[in-house]
Amino acid sequence: MISHPYRSPADLEAMIALLKSVRPPEAISDYPGILDLRELLSRPETGAAARLWQARSGELAGFALVDPANNLLFEIDPSLATAELEDELVAWGVARV
Repeated sequence: MISHPYRSPADLEAMIALLKSVRPPEAISDYPGILDLRELLSRPETGAAARLWQARSGELAGFALVDPANNLLFEIDPSLATAELEDELVAWGVARV
């Protein structure tokens, strides 16, 4: 896996696409939903507290962000999930908080 900080609206669109692909329709608006991500990542401080993980193939495997209340919010593509990815994501979140 390769990770990088949140960089641009293109990252936001990739995060939204991941949500749409992994969540069932009845859970698409669960927090953080699409509108929540748009609002949260419109704040520079939240964008600075977000990270994306990509598979070597370039697919977005997951993302995490720490919101203004210091909650770790994340989503992982189950088809790309590994224990290593989960551990790295949580360790990054703990370090951010």
